Amino acid sequence: MVGKNTKVALHRVAVPLLCAAFGAGAAFLTSCSGATEASSSDASVAVPDAAEASVAADGGAADAGGEAAASCDLGAQPTLPAVTSEVIIAGADGGTPPAPTGGDEDGVWAYTKITLYLAAAAQGQIDPAASTIDGKGFIELHAGRFRQLADTTTVLSTTAVGKVTRAGVTKALGTYASASPALTFTVECHESTGDPGGLGTVAFSRVDATHGRLHVTTMTQIGTATLVIELARQP
Repeated sequence: MVGKNTKVALHRVAVPLLCAAFGAGAAFLTSCSGATEASSSDASVAVPDAAEASVAADGGAADAGGEAAASCDLGAQPTLPAVTSEVIIAGADGGTPPAPTGGDEDGVWAYTKITLYLAAAAQGQIDPAASTIDGKGFIELHAGRFRQLADTTTVLSTTAVGKVTRAGVTKALGTYASASPALTFTVECHESTGDPGGLGTVAFSRVDATHGRLHVTTMTQIGTATLVIELARQP
């Protein structure tokens, strides 16, 4: 039987992981205020608000940049595909996230796949096969400026409290600096359904002429979580 303290600890882990799983870096800004917790009988109840996964307070990945505007005009946006997703837990059968390699980040990049890598401590606590990240998003990185959109729904299936779900839409504009492979963001405009909070460190990999990756690493109560977002460069 799972004790009350274990459920509370798992709840505190699951919600920040949902925050981490919705974006990446200064621009992967989405609210956790819409998160809900469902028991094994799928009876949903409200979950207290968690810090939004926006700009990093640690690791120098991003800077809130003072008072960000409440509305962001992203201009023309590319046609975006639906992302695929995977949740992987480290262990005998689990893999490790690819290391960032750096390279030219310039371009408009559509999200194509989001993979969440969790520490081995998540074994038996989170069901990766029943956990998903759905939606769409993009980030443009050009001449020291960025713009970003994320529109996703993240579900973590836990053994103690059932499914924890968060959905939201976020937009961001600002500047960035590259010290390959690391990216550091300063947000000038942030629009979402929640308040800004902290995430982790962000890095970039140029895979080939038309593909790249964003790597977002953050610490949780069950160890390091790494979000890898596969990117396709748009014309």
